[in-house]
Amino acid sequence: MARHPLRAKHSEASVRVRQYVQVIEPGAEAFPPSSPDPPYPPSSRDPLPRGECYPVGRQALDAALASAGVSDERLGPIGFLRGGQKWHGGQGRVVQAYFQAATRDWPAERVDLLIYAVPTRLKRAIATALSDGMLTRVAKWIADIAAAGNAWRASDHRLDVRWTGHDIQVEEFHGTAARPW
Repeated sequence: MARHPLRAKHSEASVRVRQYVQVIEPGAEAFPPSSPDPPYPPSSRDPLPRGECYPVGRQALDAALASAGVSDERLGPIGFLRGGQKWHGGQGRVVQAYFQAATRDWPAERVDLLIYAVPTRLKRAIATALSDGMLTRVAKWIADIAAAGNAWRASDHRLDVRWTGHDIQVEEFHGTAARPW
């Protein structure tokens, strides 16, 4: 007697599901108190073609934000982006933090944090430069927003971290020059 086709699919699916489900012992907590919730907003990650990669991962980014004392109240979603970035002569944008001031049309302040894809051949050099304090410097810039006065927070600001071909360069923009569009 032949098996029903739907029944066969369900049994294959249940086998695959069982492979990925973590078995929790009776009486054990699913989320032990020692495992903290993710402290920062979720991130989106663009898929990358061969030859591109992200210079840092989410874990390193969260560690830098935590070490600088960044709270998540103004931090918007974190983006790992491929689009909008062209590398010429081994130079390009690596990280961008953008502070959007509150306006009549947008009543809440917000900080967007973007990590841009880099050519795979440059990842090691760029990742080293970022881990040598540059990522912490970006996180500190974000943390300092909470203590900034009303005059500073009244306009948009942007911090760009660029790879110049041999080292990292940081530029800060204010007012209308800060708008990334």
